[in-house]
Parts: sequence; structure tokens; C-alpha cells
Amino acid sequence: MRMRSWLTLVLGLFTVQCVRAEQVRMEDFLALPVPLQSALDTRIKPLKRRTDQVTALHQLLYSAAGFNIIYNNQRTQTASEAFYSRSGNCLSLAALYVASARYLGMDARFQAVEIPFQWLQRDKTMYYLGHVNALVKLGHNRVTAEFLGAFTADESAKFKSTEMSDAEALARYYNNLGVEAMVRQESGQAFDYLQAAIEKNKKYADAWVNLGVWYKAQQRGLDAEQAYLTAVHLDRKNTSALSNLMVLYQSQGRTQMAEQVADKLHQHRLKNPYYLASLAERALQAKDYSGAVILLKKAVKKQEEGHFYQLLGQAYFGLGEKSKSQMALEKSVALAASPQDKTLRSGKLAALRNLSAKH
Repeated sequence: MRMRSWLTLVLGLFTVQCVRAEQVRMEDFLALPVPLQSALDTRIKPLKRRTDQVTALHQLLYSAAGFNIIYNNQRTQTASEAFYSRSGNCLSLAALYVASARYLGMDARFQAVEIPFQWLQRDKTMYYLGHVNALVKLGHNRVTAEFLGAFTADESAKFKSTEMSDAEALARYYNNLGVEAMVRQESGQAFDYLQAAIEKNKKYADAWVNLGVWYKAQQRGLDAEQAYLTAVHLDRKNTSALSNLMVLYQSQGRTQMAEQVADKLHQHRLKNPYYLASLAERALQAKDYSGAVILLKKAVKKQEEGHFYQLLGQAYFGLGEKSKSQMALEKSVALAASPQDKTLRSGKLAALRNLSAKH
């Protein structure tokens, strides 16, 4: 059986420019180009209210009426590189926004966002996609700046967010570049970047996971195991670390150890409402509607999510319980975070009501 490696990164696979890790300092990561400074001086600073400045800054950077810098999950860059290329992943765009807001005298910070598990597959490797956005503190008010097309600011606000220091953000930048170098099979540079990430933030579990993947690719199983165990020690809920450790033990024929880790991994995942929902989707595909209802009830108990109620409506419909199906779909419409979701779910609800009326 062919095993897969698991890597963790912040929404970026390829970088435009290949730079050595030691060449990127904090001031380089957050440096603003002169043309942008001039635009901030003339178009944003004259606005008297901070709230107006925050809104205008987002429009200047990311709207068609401004510089029209777009989200691109395949580009990990510094703030300046994102400006000149007019694109970047969430970490790059957050760096650009944070640096610009600070130039205007605002209290701006990076935020790590715990989004639903998202995976991207390339060849035999699975990539876990994380997310970063920016936070601006205006007295007692907190404004979140969002850049990712998959989430609106309202949707992002539903997820748990944690402020990050600049050093932690730079560590994620190095980690991304390390992953990208591994994808390009540039082993030496990948190791340099991952080492730099850990030097900036020794408690960054995901960088330890990726270092473990690097060691495993070099046939250094003991070092890989130690890296994965370090990641688990730092973050016992890190499913990427546990997944990699399980695969490593399986490849070494350490069946009992692999089973112990697999059990721990499963228990952690059962606490995640999105994992429960993914199991429910499998149950729906298998027409196990009762099983799907049980899983989705657990999921919505942990988190009120419109998509969970949409699935619950499908499960109840499969059981022939149309009234419960309708109530679940009504809840899914009420929790819709975007106009598109609301329109789609409203259509399904209307179809169910028409069907019920005919019977």
C-alpha cells in the first residue's frame, strides 16, 4: 500500500522568486514600496476618522478602483512582492495590509484563523491549508480584514482566531517557502527554510511536522519520528503530526504503535464538528441516513453551521421525515453567510415545500 506524506502550509504552494532564508529579515517581510507609501499619504491619511481609513485602505489595496491586488493561493510573498505582482496568498496579503495599516499609525496585527479542514492534493502529497488574516484595533472596536475568496469577513468571524506576533508570521512565511522548496525537490533549500521557521518560532508545531516530512524523505526515520513527536508535544491536537506519525510507524512495521496513534487521531477528529460532518457526508452517500443524523446532531451541538443543517435536512429527507427536513433547511438558510449560499439553500427549501404540498 502506498503511503502519503502530509504537509502543512498557509495557503501557498509556489513562490515567484527563490530566495535564501537568511536573506529575508523582518524589515524585508513588511517593507512597503515607495509608490504605495505615496498613495497612503495622499489618499488615506487625509481622512480624519480611523474607521474611514480602515475601509478606504481595504478598497485601495484590493478593489478594482484601487490597486486591485487579488488573492492567489499559489504565491507566498513579502508585502512588497505582493504589491508589485498584484497578487498573493492570505499570508502575503495580510502582511501587506498590516504593514500599510501600521504606516498609517494603526494598531494592526496578524491573526491565525482555525478554518474548516481543507486539503489540497498534488501527486502523492496532501497539503493542509491554513488561513491568516489581519486585525486592526480601534479603541474598543476590532476590525477584521479578510482577503480569501472562500470566506467573507462575516464567515471568518465565526471561526476561532488567535493573534500572532510578527515573528510567528515570519515563521509561517519560512515554513511556506520550505514546503514549496520540497515540492520543487530542492532539498537543501527546503531544510534551510524549515530550520529558519523553527528558529523564529520554536513552538510552531506545523514547521516541526514539515521538518519530519523532510527527514522521512531523506530516509532518516528516527529524526522524522522525533520531529513528529515534538509537534505532538507542542500541539497534542495536531492531526497532521499524528497522521504523519501513524504513516511512519506503518511504514516501519510498528503496527501496535501505529494503531495507538490511529486511535488517538480518531478521538481528536471526533471532537471536530467538520470531521463529523465529513463522516456524515460519507454516510449520506452510502444511504445510511440514520447514521448521518446521529453524526450531524453531534456536529451542530458543537457548532452552529448552516452547511451542517443543510446535510441534516438531506438526511431527514432520506428517512422520509419531511417536517424535520424542512426545519433543518430553514435553519440552514437562516445561518447562510453569503447571498450565494442563501439562494442555493432557499431553492432547496422551496423545492421541499412544493413536494410536501403535492402530498
